[in-house]
Amino acid sequence: GPVARWGLPIAKMFVNISLAGALGALVVALFTFKPGDRAYDVLLDTASFSAALLTVASGAAAFFNFILVFNPQVSLGPEFGQQLGRYLTDNPLGTAWLLTTIGAALLTVLTFAWRSWLATLFAAGLTVVTAMPMVTQGHAGDLANHNLAISSLGMHVIGAGVWIGGLIAVIMVRPHVKNITTILKRYSSIALAA
Repeated sequence: GPVARWGLPIAKMFVNISLAGALGALVVALFTFKPGDRAYDVLLDTASFSAALLTVASGAAAFFNFILVFNPQVSLGPEFGQQLGRYLTDNPLGTAWLLTTIGAALLTVLTFAWRSWLATLFAAGLTVVTAMPMVTQGHAGDLANHNLAISSLGMHVIGAGVWIGGLIAVIMVRPHVKNITTILKRYSSIALAA
């Protein structure tokens, strides 16, 4: 119905923004601050919040997508649960959303619990891996250039995530640093590479 029709694009918007927020915060934390700095902790808190939002938004997007594709009768009965379970495990689109949601949940725990540089590096890598199922949703087909299209889309999603998320990170960390010029120079280098 209309809730799913309007809810899916809103959920996808939150998926995109929260993925960028997590990735940008982690990359800026890795290349701008050292563990133990107040700004480093703020960025990991930002990444953790973004990952939690990504988890909820991915789950909502999966649910709304299921409703729109299969138009089931929503209920608390076993039939509805079985249909949803089949969608999440047997349908490539449902599986992609399930993997994104699971990856985001793991990222939430990792960014909340561990604060070392190596754990942050691992979390940034996990964020990239979490984005990959969404990338595969963006281009379907068996055309000759399918792999090239997926690779290009993946690089675009990661680059845009680092760039936009980095802006979010700079805004979040601004009150906690004395010299924003140095931070902006480092972010500019990261943004240029992205």
